Amino acid sequence: MGSHDASGARWCPFRPGKSTLFSEGLTFMEGALDWDRISANWAHWRGRVHERWSRLTDADLMAIAGHRDRLADRIRESYGLTPTEAQRQLTNWERNLAIEDFETVSPQVKGRK
Repeated sequence: MGSHDASGARWCPFRPGKSTLFSEGLTFMEGALDWDRISANWAHWRGRVHERWSRLTDADLMAIAGHRDRLADRIRESYGLTPTEAQRQLTNWERNLAIEDFETVSPQVKGRK
């Protein structure tokens, strides 16, 4: 999928309030990934989550089942974090995924300042 929608408008994750498409078929809207799509494809995404938070067990990942609130709770419990810190880490992970996927879809953006 390209970096433009059907109207030809450029989609960019760095413009608040704008929707962006990514290679995984996810959208990024106002700072959050589309967790409905993550839930629907949890078998794929649980590996990405485990790469980031390796203390999460297979049982944790099965219980999370693609729900953002459950993931934040399990991160908090497994790492002894405050709820605010668990949310901060999860939000940063989402942003990093958005940037990685945007660069995959639009390699010409790399190197621009």
